[in-house]
Amino acid sequence: MVAACGETQFESLRNGGSYLSRNDPRAHFGLGVCGETPRVTLQWPDGKKQVVNRVPINRYVSIAEP
Repeated sequence: MVAACGETQFESLRNGGSYLSRNDPRAHFGLGVCGETPRVTLQWPDGKKQVVNRVPINRYVSIAEP
């Protein structure tokens, strides 16, 4: 979940695919004209939640499971 400028966006990631194909493991969120650094809340497969504040915008960011 990404929260910025009063809006919240959700995305579920699925890894895998089929023979000779694969799903993109990255999540993309569009913030439009919002220049605020978003707060990202992740729920990992084991059920643990992680909150990351002040995530940089306009770039790819890797977040590892703690």
